[in-house]
Amino acid sequence: MHQVVYVSDAAPGLASQDVFRIIEQSARNNPSADITGFLIYRGGRFLQLIEGPLMSLETLLQTLARDPRHHSLRVLSRAAIAERSFGRWRMRRLGGDGEAAAELEAHLRAESGGRDLPQEVRDFLRVSIAA
Repeated sequence: MHQVVYVSDAAPGLASQDVFRIIEQSARNNPSADITGFLIYRGGRFLQLIEGPLMSLETLLQTLARDPRHHSLRVLSRAAIAERSFGRWRMRRLGGDGEAAAELEAHLRAESGGRDLPQEVRDFLRVSIAA
């Protein structure tokens, strides 16, 4: 099992309904690839944390790199994990505000025995809230 965190920049003119379509499409496609995670969209930038089998994540990253709805995809972290932190989230959309951080922290406390939120996610939330 692996976890990947990446950021990317939204394509110019990306509308909020496009973000909802991304979430809907992910929620439909991810179960068959055994991928879970969440997506944060804030200030024209995406941060996504995905978990699953390494080959499924690599295939997804290749698909995402070709998606015209965003560009400049940068993987911030890749890690082998013993278990998922977001195993019940086939794909969840979170806002980029303080409530997103609180929701993620509460979920981790409840579901994963107090595991910490990856630093890359904390940094993205901190910067996006300050912007």
